[in-house]
Amino acid sequence: MDGPIALDPASAEFAALLERIAEGASDRERDRVNPHEQIAWLKQAGVGSLRLGPAYGGAGFTLRQLLEVVIRIARADANIAHALRSHFLVTEGRLHLAADPWLLAAARGELFGIATAEATTARIDSRDYRTTLRRHGDGWLLDGEKIYSTGTIFADWIQVPASTEDGTVRFAFVHHDADGVEHRDDWDGIGQRLTGSGTTIFRGVAVPDEHTLPAKLGLPETAESPNYRGAFAQLYLQAVLAGIVAASADSVAEVIRGRRRTFSHASATTAAEDPLIQHIAGQIDSFAFAARATVLLAADTLDAAAASTGGDGRSDADLVHDAALDVARTKPVVEGLAQRAATLLFEAGGASTATVRQNLDRHWRNARTVSSHNPTVFKTRAVGDHLVNGTRLPGNGFF
Repeated sequence: MDGPIALDPASAEFAALLERIAEGASDRERDRVNPHEQIAWLKQAGVGSLRLGPAYGGAGFTLRQLLEVVIRIARADANIAHALRSHFLVTEGRLHLAADPWLLAAARGELFGIATAEATTARIDSRDYRTTLRRHGDGWLLDGEKIYSTGTIFADWIQVPASTEDGTVRFAFVHHDADGVEHRDDWDGIGQRLTGSGTTIFRGVAVPDEHTLPAKLGLPETAESPNYRGAFAQLYLQAVLAGIVAASADSVAEVIRGRRRTFSHASATTAAEDPLIQHIAGQIDSFAFAARATVLLAADTLDAAAASTGGDGRSDADLVHDAALDVARTKPVVEGLAQRAATLLFEAGGASTATVRQNLDRHWRNARTVSSHNPTVFKTRAVGDHLVNGTRLPGNGFF
């Protein structure tokens, strides 16, 4: 596993790596043991350079190919797939720039995290940051506190937007263990507990000038500069959910095969031979197939928008809208399948599956937590308005 090709979804090396990751996923989640070692395996295999082209020594994957990998990783451990999302958002934002030094870092195997959200902002897309960058000699000093900084505890570099003294916003790239950086693993969600989505604090962190960039090169889009990265950010979460559905299918098969007792009124002497239990397993497996297919179909539209992007980061506005519309359509479908699969799982095993030891509730908790990112009602309303009235979706792809 010494190169990006090891993460080809069809490769035996990738399958073997996923088996190693999946082996302790339930225990890690139950005992709150962060997957540092498992993410290191993926780094070694070249996960961070999958979207980079051959010029950077990357695999040159399309978004469809990348999301196929994400689904497979999420099937093994949904926390790890989610934690890597920040890295792919950062690299996607720089992918179309010529000779970008941060892509060289990704090519070396280094991972990025993002620390953007602040508890004091009224809107999640607000740029009114309390975190500040102040001039200090030839560089800057970074101070502030960020919440929901997913993946930063596993990352080599953290991308941080901050307000400057002249009222503009700049992005700082900060090494994860720089002096003044504090990671708090204080995310207390019911699911996705090991994504590193806690608080990151910056106290007088020295940032060289070359490690900062204007917001227009870091924040992905404006009304004047549409691009597909917002839709990608949303579809990535649906890929994680598709992986959770597949994991639910794996779990239900394991539960059924392992049952030695059955109900007095069961349709067969063993659960594995019971047609009603088989029906439940078949439903969940069908849900997994449909969730994966839905995500990958939307990924094709997203790839078309990505292919239209020029060196200035601008994408074709109509293709961006098409991608945003398809991605919005996936959310109610995939999250519904994920939550139904994770609930139906218990119908196959009865009360003996509802134990802390087996930890099968993690699938529902993880699915519910991922689904809570951006309320579905806003998506379905906008999709309905488009269907009925032809109204374009808001947000140039970030909706």
